[in-house]
Amino acid sequence: MTKSLHSFILLALLAPLACDDDASVEALAVDAEEPAASVDAAQPLGARSRAFELHEDGRSREDQIVAVVEADAETTIFFSRGEADVDGHFPVDVTILGRDGGFDYGGLIASQQATPLELYLAVTTDDAPVPEALQLAHDRQVAAEGRPAVAPRPLAVPGSDPLAAFEDILHTDHSDFTCLSWANFQSYMGSRFAGAPGRAQELGSATGSATIYNPHPSYWYPDSHVDMVACNYESSSSPGYNDVIHAELCHVRGLGGALTTNCGQSDLDDGYYLRRIYGPISEYRQYKINVDPVSAASLQSYSGIVKRDA
Repeated sequence: MTKSLHSFILLALLAPLACDDDASVEALAVDAEEPAASVDAAQPLGARSRAFELHEDGRSREDQIVAVVEADAETTIFFSRGEADVDGHFPVDVTILGRDGGFDYGGLIASQQATPLELYLAVTTDDAPVPEALQLAHDRQVAAEGRPAVAPRPLAVPGSDPLAAFEDILHTDHSDFTCLSWANFQSYMGSRFAGAPGRAQELGSATGSATIYNPHPSYWYPDSHVDMVACNYESSSSPGYNDVIHAELCHVRGLGGALTTNCGQSDLDDGYYLRRIYGPISEYRQYKINVDPVSAASLQSYSGIVKRDA
């Protein structure tokens, strides 16, 4: 297996991961198979199909990306450094670009509250170097949550076959994610952060261009976790068919005065999704999702923003 690192960013950031044999370390999942292969570090970020771009106020912020992992043949996970607070502490945000029907990597963070470092370790090889930013963000998050052990919990992911969900387009129950039907999408997003304090959501189904906000344009959320996703509805099971939607998932930082807009964007093929998971967040932010058809005038898409208080 190749190593999962965005090489030209990480050379100055890599640090060894400390070991901890504490028996109290909790396993988050079972029935693991071998971790997935990772992206070839020599391959430029923009050279991969369905490329993800990170922009801030219209300028590329690829320098914020600290690691890139190809978790399976249809799913790429991007780990990016978030904004630091007044004390210099920062989170690591997770962006997932993948095809519906595969393993729900994002659910491990949104449902089981895994840290980005724990997810990273689960989808890389044992000898993959750990970016310092991931380690620092993990230590800070664990301390803030009052966990008894600082060492990353073992987080296993089973092998997955994203194409299996598309053998029969009518069998939407095969999908761990939700690009196959509006009912599935509503049900899945409704389970994000279930029962958490301060939970709020905004979901939208659109034909053509659309924008949604969290859950209203005047709402700003500090001290929260946020899960947002845009999904290109799988409109045909024919191998020869494809349509494309451009998705832009953004947060706007600030409250009055100067604002900064940070957006992750990608062109989504039929049945693909783009997902950004933030948290914990220490400053005021607004969230929005824009979707626009690329290959036709009107294409079906689903979008959702869900937050919980930290």
